[in-house]
Amino acid sequence: MSICQKVARAWYGSRDRGGAEVPVGVIASLAVLEQPEDGPEVSTRLLGFSPEQLVTHYRSLWALLWLIRPELADWARPVRSWLEQSDLSRERMDAVHAVTQAALKAGLLDVTGSVDPYRRSQVDVFSVLLTELRSVGASRAIGEFHTPPDAADLMVSLTLQDESRPGQWFYDPTAGTGGLFRVIAQHLRETGRDPAEFGWSLNDVDPIAAACCAVNAYIWGLGPRVLVACSDVLEQPHRHVQALEERAAAFTRRAALISAAKPLAMLHKLLPDVSGMETG
Repeated sequence: MSICQKVARAWYGSRDRGGAEVPVGVIASLAVLEQPEDGPEVSTRLLGFSPEQLVTHYRSLWALLWLIRPELADWARPVRSWLEQSDLSRERMDAVHAVTQAALKAGLLDVTGSVDPYRRSQVDVFSVLLTELRSVGASRAIGEFHTPPDAADLMVSLTLQDESRPGQWFYDPTAGTGGLFRVIAQHLRETGRDPAEFGWSLNDVDPIAAACCAVNAYIWGLGPRVLVACSDVLEQPHRHVQALEERAAAFTRRAALISAAKPLAMLHKLLPDVSGMETG
């Protein structure tokens, strides 16, 4: 049984009746972690966490990712917004724990946790996961059909030109979870080029799939030139322009937060000295 099959079984075996964004959000939280081969065993440590500790840990992870890549964290909101609720139910926390345990025991971090972006880009976990979590009928209702990896490999080999140069942008208006771009990024690495030097614009009509694109962009090391949009391209053919504005706004908000936090940090350093002063 695959990692994603075990995750789906753990989710549907729980008492939580939420949507796919919950198990996908758990896997997204785990997939952004790195597990160095010669470092501490991240999986072992997380397997010992209680449901409450896991929720706290995942909230911290997303806060950190927002500081590192605020635009990607914003675009991933559809799969992480449930973590922002202050009063998660017992059923929700237990389901988070069950999904985490299933994913880690099945070896998720062996697939996504390498410090080498080439190694952690071997598989699009989210494409497989959404297929497992959604029935065929549900996928048809939103027009969701994920490109099989073999088909993506063939498409890239037939269409990608080896004269592609840094600065060039790739655009996929029906990206799903971004699987085609994974193959392109791998091809660029195999031919001595760095995907981070190219631009990547991904769009999908499904909010969860688009959010997965944002997470995958981070996992696969696509670099700073990434745009993620969620729209029907027939109705909004220029949605990527709005994504440019969203990216700029995310970095502006981060800069404002950091600027506001600096005086507080300085005050925090002074507080021990102030509290120790004698008053006369």
